[in-house]
Amino acid sequence: MRVVYWFRNDLRLTDNVGLSSAIANSSEVIPVYIINKSLFTSKLGVPRMGPHRMRFLLESLQDLQNGLREIGSELMVLVGDPSYAIPKITSEFEAEMVFCSSSQGTEEALILKKIRENIPVSEISDGYLLDPNNLPFNSADLPNVFTQFRIQIEKNLNIPQPIPRIQHIQTPPLSRCDVPTMEQLGLAAPVPHPKRIDDFRGGEHAGWIRLQHYCSSPERLGRYKETRNGLIGEYSSRFSAWLSIGAISARSIMKVVKEYEAVHGANDGSYWMFFELLWRDYFRLVCDKYGAKMFLRGGLKDKPSGDLNMSKFQSWCKGETACDFVNANMIELSSTGWMSNRGRQNVASFLVHEMGVDWRLGAAWFESMLVDFDVANNYGNWLYLAGVGNDPRPNRRFNTALQQAQYDPKSEYTNRWVEQK
Repeated sequence: MRVVYWFRNDLRLTDNVGLSSAIANSSEVIPVYIINKSLFTSKLGVPRMGPHRMRFLLESLQDLQNGLREIGSELMVLVGDPSYAIPKITSEFEAEMVFCSSSQGTEEALILKKIRENIPVSEISDGYLLDPNNLPFNSADLPNVFTQFRIQIEKNLNIPQPIPRIQHIQTPPLSRCDVPTMEQLGLAAPVPHPKRIDDFRGGEHAGWIRLQHYCSSPERLGRYKETRNGLIGEYSSRFSAWLSIGAISARSIMKVVKEYEAVHGANDGSYWMFFELLWRDYFRLVCDKYGAKMFLRGGLKDKPSGDLNMSKFQSWCKGETACDFVNANMIELSSTGWMSNRGRQNVASFLVHEMGVDWRLGAAWFESMLVDFDVANNYGNWLYLAGVGNDPRPNRRFNTALQQAQYDPKSEYTNRWVEQK
């Protein structure tokens, strides 16, 4: 049986459950990736995908294509609407079925529904740290507070081992299909910023280099809990960039963390890495549970707040607010496609609680700009900070002056990005 494997947010050959299933249940596999044309539109007046994120995607596709070519296959990369492109490919190559990994988001679900009207689809649960089919509760009973979720999970923790790297794919004859460039897509390539410290490069190969580097020393992984709220330097693992696009899997990261612990011993740093990966799973499960409510103004609590004030929003995006600590973070984001976790919480709180702007505008800007954008984590965190998500506290509001005094006491970070007058 000939099948199409539709890559989504799983751009890797190691621990790719969906692709392995397609290979095991067919005689020939056609690997396909569709650059969704909707990415070139806007949401709430904000471009869907900015230059930093697109660059990272194209680099990841190129790396995946190189990996497939090394094992005798090819990656078809097309631009269009997946709900039309996938059935067209299956018809052209007389494929009997489509395999793909699971994905969060209502738009993604709608696309899959349309494809299923034309051809059978096997959607494989992938991308989680845990096995979503083996949890101590069903989706409807998912705890609405993370701590309750974590306690139940840790009572009987069972993390599946990552599966080996795929070594061969039987593929029918395919024409060579090169990954398009930014210019071919009508986009200007981002210029590397001189103040940028980490050079994110997309792809599984670069992701594994980063993973092995970060987990090789107690000075990095061992101190992760201490450094994770930093603003300058190697304070964070940055794994989220490769996780967001599926260039590495959460289970692969956890396997390397366990290898670190076998040598150096478990500590707060290695535990906190697991803790953050568990948060990631939690938001994916929240997205599965609530669906479209994740993207509504009133969120999970039906409590709308904030206005669509585009003037205030634009001043926030440009880093032209009354708070230089917020401005520094926003300038770093637009210049590099990255912002620290501490920065994200502060700028989100400032937009919603100090400026009174609809949280969905901030979420849309992060979706456009962040190299590590992930639909469930992005919208889950914005709901959380806006007070309409899974936060048990009624009003999680950050005092940016106190935050700067604690995390940037000498204004080194702020002065780095904000031009002093």
